[in-house]
Amino acid sequence: FHWKPDEEDISGPKFIIPDGEKEVVKGQGTLVSVMLSAPPLVQAQVSESLSIISSSDFPGKWTTLLPELVARLASPDYAVINGVLKTANSIFKRYRNAYRTDALYTELKYVFT
Repeated sequence: FHWKPDEEDISGPKFIIPDGEKEVVKGQGTLVSVMLSAPPLVQAQVSESLSIISSSDFPGKWTTLLPELVARLASPDYAVINGVLKTANSIFKRYRNAYRTDALYTELKYVFT
């Protein structure tokens, strides 16, 4: 199963997850809730999955991710806050070495506002 097609793959046809199923996975409270309620080792795996999905869909196709993570920071549970911060780190690390472009600035403007 693949989130997005890779043009360079020559191994044959792949099963690409349909857009409707992607929306269910990214739906309000679904993946983030699973990640935050999982045990630490599972949480790390789900967080990485969330990071992979966000590299393809955030912010353009997943506008609810950042507001949901920010809302979870108000939790009194330190494990939840730690999970949100680790997830944010894995999502935003792609910007650390990015070249300056208009598209990058547009994404960063969304993230910082």
